[in-house]
Amino acid sequence: MKQDTDGFRTLHEIVKAARAKLDDDAWDYVIGGADTETTVKRNRRALDSLAFRPRVLNDISEIDSSSELFGCPLRIPVMLAPVGSLQDLHPGGGAESARGAAGFGTVSILSSVCHPGLEKVAEAAPGENRIFQLYVRGDDAWVEAGKLLPPVPAPSGLDWYGYALHIEGDMLFVSALEPQWFGRSYVYRRFDQGTPNDESDDEWIEVDQIAQSDAWPQEYFGRSVHADGARVIIGATQADDACPGGDYPWEITADCD
Repeated sequence: MKQDTDGFRTLHEIVKAARAKLDDDAWDYVIGGADTETTVKRNRRALDSLAFRPRVLNDISEIDSSSELFGCPLRIPVMLAPVGSLQDLHPGGGAESARGAAGFGTVSILSSVCHPGLEKVAEAAPGENRIFQLYVRGDDAWVEAGKLLPPVPAPSGLDWYGYALHIEGDMLFVSALEPQWFGRSYVYRRFDQGTPNDESDDEWIEVDQIAQSDAWPQEYFGRSVHADGARVIIGATQADDACPGGDYPWEITADCD
């Protein structure tokens, strides 16, 4: 990458190089704006209104242009703004921007509509400063995105499905105590529907069930559940002296597809 940037001395030269590499659709996306592009024009005028004050005959042998934002150190007070769909401009998308910014000593702000997603971008620049731009759409009201029901509801309707649950990454554990209180935990995996940065259309699909083979009646297996990576601990509380209860650790040893 250094070889590609050695010849750049001004921002205008970078713009010319970008125009030469991008096709018309990508270029129009980068430089264009919505509707009448009034905001683009206002931004341009605002930037043009700024000027550096010349200070001549000053000692410049030691200059510190560093700064910080939210405790994040910056080599210069300039950051990479969030840009959606960077993957249309470079195959690495936001990961390459984060890697380049970290190498220079500044921050890349990741757009929530930019591939390859938050986790992959974080891996590209581990330990470096990162900021995520989250779009909040609509008002503060909660909108129901879906509903999970037990695969086989108890005839009496007293399965207590959803008594305890835990989300760990793309895995969801939902406990049901069941009529005789043996209990079990249903395991769901979230499947992306083609829009990695939009979880509203993701689908949760049951991939497994966890039940204690030596469970006692009224043991309340599944009364609590907690997952950490590939491990999950499911709690069972005692119903009487004959059933002491306990915590049962489980570990995922293969993909649940």
